Amino acid sequence: MALVTAARLNDYMNNPTWTEAQTLEATKICAQVESRLSGRLNAPLTPIPCTETVAVLHTGLVATTYPVFSVSSLNGTAIAEGDPLPTGWFIQNHRLRASSSAVPSSLTLGSLMPSIGVFNRVDGIGSASVEYLAGWGPVDALVDEILLKAKAVMTNRHDDTIVIRDLEADAPAPEREDWTEDEINNTLGIYRNLVIFR
Repeated sequence: MALVTAARLNDYMNNPTWTEAQTLEATKICAQVESRLSGRLNAPLTPIPCTETVAVLHTGLVATTYPVFSVSSLNGTAIAEGDPLPTGWFIQNHRLRASSSAVPSSLTLGSLMPSIGVFNRVDGIGSASVEYLAGWGPVDALVDEILLKAKAVMTNRHDDTIVIRDLEADAPAPEREDWTEDEINNTLGIYRNLVIFR
């Protein structure tokens, strides 16, 4: 399910009256806007299941490909939703981390290297098999930006109001529908997934 629904967009736009077709269009627009932003940030926004065997770096960072929303299995041990992670493991700023004592000695980085095709690039202390929900989830800043952009798209496509300027009736100028470089680099830059380890 998308982070922003048509009902939430309608509420954000002060509850305009939409036809059933417009409501369906709003649902599609919300999904498209989120998908485009997800592509620009190189990370899922609505969490999706992901399974990886990844390196644990000396800093304790578990080098998952994507931000971690929640963990469902760690080194073969299932973790029920809402249960705490095993001792020494924690999620901080949407990244899985481990203390050095939490990484099993039987899991070595050397055994991981050939399977991921990385040689002499990573200073690690071991590896971990992780099943997790990859993505940012309903972070307020991301939801707000999706709402703002989806509103612009809905307004461009479905707003028939006329703006009167100097006694002349003009259609309002279309709002920008795609993400600008400034929005991605400045406003949303902290959510960009810059994967330096693959």
